[in-house]
Amino acid sequence: MLNTIFIKKTAVAVLLGSLVATPIAAMDMPMGCFERNYTKAHLSGQPAQVVESIRVLFTEETFDDSTYLHARMQVLLANQGHVRAEGLGGETLDQFLICDAGNGKQAPACFVECDGGGMQISRNSGGKLEFRTDYLMVGDYDECGGATDLTEYQGKSVTYRLNQVNDARCDDLRH
Repeated sequence: MLNTIFIKKTAVAVLLGSLVATPIAAMDMPMGCFERNYTKAHLSGQPAQVVESIRVLFTEETFDDSTYLHARMQVLLANQGHVRAEGLGGETLDQFLICDAGNGKQAPACFVECDGGGMQISRNSGGKLEFRTDYLMVGDYDECGGATDLTEYQGKSVTYRLNQVNDARCDDLRH
């Protein structure tokens, strides 16, 4: 148990370190609904990929004169890669992330509470969103973290490219 906690804390420290050390151009925090559905042909060419489709809704809310940024993510897991071995292939999992808009030296980023990892926004322009992660747990259960990691290989960074879609596509992600 202690080894698991140490490994998770180490993974988050590595992720945070990579986010701080990466030079980026200033960009805005994404807002609205972004989506990507991968084709069977794409998935067959990427047998380690764990995501069949993904939607992310970025929103902000004001409470007591403070603005809070967050993202709600829903992922349909592909029946391949490590999620197949974990018995999660074909499952749809959700996650809630707390976001930071960045400051021109740091890119916007979102994080899962309780050492669940996070994602760094690497592109937000022209209706295209890219985010990179080395560790991002999905499956928003009662326990901290999640059910599985969206990376293909533990500790290896992966980039997801999504397209902005009509916000109504994410209505079911609003809670």
